[in-house]
Amino acid sequence: MKFGQVLNRTDIRGLIPQTGAMCLLSGVSAWDETRLIAQSDRHLQPDYPLRVEGRVRTVCALESAAQAMALHGALCAGGTAQSGYLASVRGVNLHQPWLPDAPMQIQVNAVWTDQQGFTDTFAITCDEQPLISGKITIFLSNTVGDNV
Repeated sequence: MKFGQVLNRTDIRGLIPQTGAMCLLSGVSAWDETRLIAQSDRHLQPDYPLRVEGRVRTVCALESAAQAMALHGALCAGGTAQSGYLASVRGVNLHQPWLPDAPMQIQVNAVWTDQQGFTDTFAITCDEQPLISGKITIFLSNTVGDNV
């Protein structure tokens, strides 16, 4: 994939490990070596796996941010995302209790990347209104010991 190339859901499914209903990203509108901007409308579907009694808590959007990070890593590496473990979520700001009934925009920005994993900041918005933001660190599976 080339820097900046627009991606759709089919493209994304070939690059991240999440499949079926758990593939939460619907598209990518921009990306380069330091950031990625994705869209998600999956939470609007009745079969969204994190929906409870017809609604989705905003904190569930952390999974969309983590998938955007994995996708960004895969695009920058020129292939499929490696499996990883969520190591930490820090500095989270929840601006709304529930996800709106509209598509979301997810932006991730690389802070630290090496062979062991990566840390990104993220911000998720809807119609330019903030929903949730923070920082996520993921350790790659091939670097985590057998005792985890």
